Amino acid sequence: MAISQSMYVVSNHRDYKGKTYWCHLLVHGYRDEDGKVKRKTLANLSHLPLPVIETIKAMLKGEPFFSEEALALHSTKLHGHVEAILEAMTRLGFPELLDDQPSMARDIIMAMIVARIIKPLSKLSTYQWWGTTSLTEEFELNDIDEDGLYSALDWLLDKKENIESKLINKHISNGSFIYYDLSSSYFEGHNCSLARFGHSRDKKRGKKQVNYGLVADHQGRPLRIELFPGNTSDVATFFPMVETLLAKYNLSKVVFVGDRGMISGKTILTIRNKMPDINWITALKSVSIRSLVEKEKVEPSKFDETNLFEIEAPDEYPGERLIFCRNPLLAVYRTKNRNDLLEATEKILAEIEKRVLSGSLKGKQQIGLAVGQSINKYKMKKHFIVDIDDNIFKYRRNVDKIKIEQSLDGIYVIRTSLSSDDCPAVDCVRHYKRLTQVERDFRSLKTVDLKVRPIFHYREDRVKSHFFFCLLANYVTWHLKNAWKELTYMDENPEYKGNSAPIMPLKPSNEVKDKINKRFNSIGLPIYSFRVLLDVMSTLTVCTYSIPGTDKTISIKTAPTAIQRRALELVKQI
Repeated sequence: MAISQSMYVVSNHRDYKGKTYWCHLLVHGYRDEDGKVKRKTLANLSHLPLPVIETIKAMLKGEPFFSEEALALHSTKLHGHVEAILEAMTRLGFPELLDDQPSMARDIIMAMIVARIIKPLSKLSTYQWWGTTSLTEEFELNDIDEDGLYSALDWLLDKKENIESKLINKHISNGSFIYYDLSSSYFEGHNCSLARFGHSRDKKRGKKQVNYGLVADHQGRPLRIELFPGNTSDVATFFPMVETLLAKYNLSKVVFVGDRGMISGKTILTIRNKMPDINWITALKSVSIRSLVEKEKVEPSKFDETNLFEIEAPDEYPGERLIFCRNPLLAVYRTKNRNDLLEATEKILAEIEKRVLSGSLKGKQQIGLAVGQSINKYKMKKHFIVDIDDNIFKYRRNVDKIKIEQSLDGIYVIRTSLSSDDCPAVDCVRHYKRLTQVERDFRSLKTVDLKVRPIFHYREDRVKSHFFFCLLANYVTWHLKNAWKELTYMDENPEYKGNSAPIMPLKPSNEVKDKINKRFNSIGLPIYSFRVLLDVMSTLTVCTYSIPGTDKTISIKTAPTAIQRRALELVKQI
């Protein structure tokens, strides 16, 4: 409502004993029935600080409310990314997911998840950093130190089983496809009881590690995480996970999807004998594919007619379907890559041959030692035949073996217990290829978004709570990324089928091609990577102003830009 122009401030002063005394009155001027000008005092403003009185005067004149003299900027805190993530967590029912009862521990975990998504740091660094954002005001965390964060992690571990039960029941039911994969992360310390030397997927020799299995639904949502000692094999983690899911969540007739190292022949035999209602999808190892070809169970020439067909091999794989797939592009890549590695290996062997011919390398044992250290640098030893004697070293390619391997380039075989009625061949392939989504989640956990490694905790319970806390952050990130597809480089139509069969790489839709080329989406907004979009959201800030002469402050959120406004709208659709 507009302020009446007949309202104004009258300021008078008088001098008394060398001092000046001001009187500021808020008055209302009006005309009586005879038209005479009169005024009525509405309030005495003399007790207010002068900057506030000046602001009131400006308001009554229709001037802007704020002025540098009236308000002083006290602090600015990053807010937009916090608001977006908290809105997503609210939409996902995260407070109730963590615990039905409000508590300080629940608030701290909520804040830690937000912080982990925005800026993955150690717990100490998180405590030092989050004061730069509005998180401390959202959850009243000003009095919380790093010990409070560790206590909250202990609280979270006690809630783990209950939280995972809620997630599993929400996203998995009887008949669902369940994806499972195993990875590892290394430790900086040596004291955790889970830390072991094992097969390092991080390529960190000399560092102990922990293995962890990740369970996801058919869309790739991470739902459950389980930790194992660092020397535990893939197969050894599979059955504990399966038995836990079936027993705790009363699941039956589900389909497990795992890679060829996870669901091996021995594992399948155990499933068949102990869990006949459970189905699975996996793949054959290359040595098994070669064996089928050598036994003439399948002819590679069949791929001249089609890139996808299925067979049965009841003697070797009873009760299973084998779906042969050939990706021509992958075949070309593997052939070229092998030739490059063969040439690189030959250069190494040629240098050794020169040393033998020049006499600088002598003796069968010494020559053999030099060859043994070099020939398998690029994993090509199997493709060479060598002849070594006291003063002789000759080598040549094993052409027959190379031809056999080359004939299988680009070929992979899906094996499954599902019937063709339950799951056609093309769907089996799609389900197996979706396992890459779980692998992307591992990369997101480890290095890209949440950076679960390196691990600095040494107590087993703290390591477990750290991983579980990162899984929850990954769950929120999964939904946030999907909500923001139109503002990022992600494909808004991931099921676009540019090929007649799913064996080829999934082609991007025309919409995403256009978006990437123009760097703008269909409604004219710029697009970013997920992490850059979070940074863009952070420029939506909360500014706190102090009123000079008082202990009062006022907080004002900056106006959102078009992309910030759209990002917040999309989050509300989760």
